[in-house]
Amino acid sequence: MAHCGDATGETSTALAVPAADCWASLLSGLADAVWLTDADGRYRGCNPAATRLFGLDPVARPGLTGEDLFAPELASRLATLDRTVLASGRVAQEDVWLPIACQGNRLGLFAVRLMPLTASDGTVGGVLGLARDVTGQKLTVDALRQSEARIRALFDATSDSVILADPQGMILAINEHGARRRGLSPQAMIGKSLYPHLPPGSATNRRRAIEAVLATGRDQAYEEDRDGARYAISIYPVLDEGGQARQVASFSRDITDRCRAETALRQLNETLEGRVRRRTAQLEEANARLTQTLHELTTAHKRLVESEKMASLGGLVAGVAHEINTPVGIGVTAASHLEDRTKALQTLYQEGRLGRSDLEAYLAVCAESTRMILTNLERAAALIRSFKQVAVDQSSEQRRTFRLRAYLDEVLLSLRPRLKHTRHVVTVTCDPALTLDSYPGAISQIVTNLVLNSLLHAFAPEQAGQITITAETVGEQVRLVYTDDGKGMEPGQLDKIFEPFYTTKRGRGGTGLGLHILYNLVTQRLGGTVTCESAPGRGATFTMLLPREERSHDPSRSD
Repeated sequence: MAHCGDATGETSTALAVPAADCWASLLSGLADAVWLTDADGRYRGCNPAATRLFGLDPVARPGLTGEDLFAPELASRLATLDRTVLASGRVAQEDVWLPIACQGNRLGLFAVRLMPLTASDGTVGGVLGLARDVTGQKLTVDALRQSEARIRALFDATSDSVILADPQGMILAINEHGARRRGLSPQAMIGKSLYPHLPPGSATNRRRAIEAVLATGRDQAYEEDRDGARYAISIYPVLDEGGQARQVASFSRDITDRCRAETALRQLNETLEGRVRRRTAQLEEANARLTQTLHELTTAHKRLVESEKMASLGGLVAGVAHEINTPVGIGVTAASHLEDRTKALQTLYQEGRLGRSDLEAYLAVCAESTRMILTNLERAAALIRSFKQVAVDQSSEQRRTFRLRAYLDEVLLSLRPRLKHTRHVVTVTCDPALTLDSYPGAISQIVTNLVLNSLLHAFAPEQAGQITITAETVGEQVRLVYTDDGKGMEPGQLDKIFEPFYTTKRGRGGTGLGLHILYNLVTQRLGGTVTCESAPGRGATFTMLLPREERSHDPSRSD
């Protein structure tokens, strides 16, 4: 091997051209690819590694050049490097991506090094090329750099103040947020003591916590107030290979907003508990009123049954009770659900697991349950008031003078919830000036029973029926005629319609009491008469003759 200087005064390495007989023994054992070209750039030979990696011919063939061996762009680059080595006598090297023949021409990154070979007279007579596969090293270095960049990005992106310090509190690393909180850059704080950058009380707390972490190897966490804000500090040991805590990682988080939210949540819970107590008291009061009203309803029913001695009123009470049970049952269910959710919320609060979503869900349940309870209690109260008025009208001697047409309109208005789900049309023909001195509650019960009887018995589902009510004066009486164009009745049915408990719809909503009650109201309460005409397919007509004024009739008598 000979050494020669270049124009810059540096020494360059040149290798003597080896003899042909020692070529194989010298290079065959190398893992790097090696090839040889002469001073004219002609290929002279290669070692087995070059044959394996690049598919080069190990036997030199006269006239073969790099253009015959490599791809055009690579051959051009190697030819340029060859000329540089031949002209300068200096080593040239470069990282080049080459196709690896033994791996399906997959590209690999190779560190290519071209060295000049000197002849016996000291001139450069050829170039020795070496290529080492550095693909894995490149990927490893790139991966490490990328991993380091990602870790650093996460380190700087966190909103916590993060500091890595040695046992004396010297800052080894600090993220952007931690440095900005103190008005400095991370570079300005690294290598400085942590404690001067903290208020005296905070510095003392931090020093004690770091000493405890280093002494015990266990995490330390505490909270402190600083500059009108609340901070949560956590300190963790950083262990060396021997498991000893040689450094500490300190995390500081501003929890002022969270503390305020927790305070607001506690206050809201207290307010909510007060609201629940008030709502519960209101429900208990409403239930008490409802119980009292039900008691009064039962008493009124007993008086009605005693005065009228009609078993049909028992069915009426049962129907009203069923109507009342529905809203009451819904109200009780809603109240029970609200109580269960309240207990669940209290459990979450006591365990410290109450979240915003839990509170929002509970408030939604609270609002919905309260709405359901109040709506259904009001519905039950309205049903009770309505039935109570009917019961009082039918059982008492109260009578008054009223305009029949206006009163019929009021009765039909009360029946609108039942009629609006049908296609039936109700027509009333009556002189608006026609007046009665009678019992309006009885008139209401008569018309209601007739309409409900038609809805249940006369019309098929989805049928569009016609109901007509006419009233006219006939001497000292009023003829009240009710007609529907339903399916009518068979003669055998017509003979029994005023009997108690006779119905063709038993088990499907019929009790057999509606027309029986109507008959007793007309004949006993009002002192009139009622007849019915009907035929299959021709509907039914009820004709009632009612006195316009009070007669010497005792309505308390009954058969």
